[in-house]
Amino acid sequence: MTIHSLCAIVGAARGKERAMVEVSLEVLQAMVQRLLDGQAELKSDVIEVKERLGLIEGQYASLSRRVDRIGGDVDQIKRRLDLVDVP
Repeated sequence: MTIHSLCAIVGAARGKERAMVEVSLEVLQAMVQRLLDGQAELKSDVIEVKERLGLIEGQYASLSRRVDRIGGDVDQIKRRLDLVDVP
C-alpha cells in the first residue's frame, strides 16, 4: 500500500462530510513493519558510510603528513642549493 492509496482511503472528504474508513490492524501493522524495515536498512547504510568515511579520514591524514614531510625536504634542498635566504 502506497502513501497515495492510504491518503485516498483515509482522506476522502467532500464538503462537510468525511468518509469514515476503518483501517484494519493488520494493514497498520504491515505499514509500520515496512517503515521499521526501511529504517533498519538506512541505519545499516549509515553505519557503512561512517566506516568508509573513517577510512578516508585516515588516508587523508597519512597523505597530509607525507606532503608536509616532502615540503620540508624541498625547503632543505632549496637551502642547500642556496636558492633561498637562510634566516
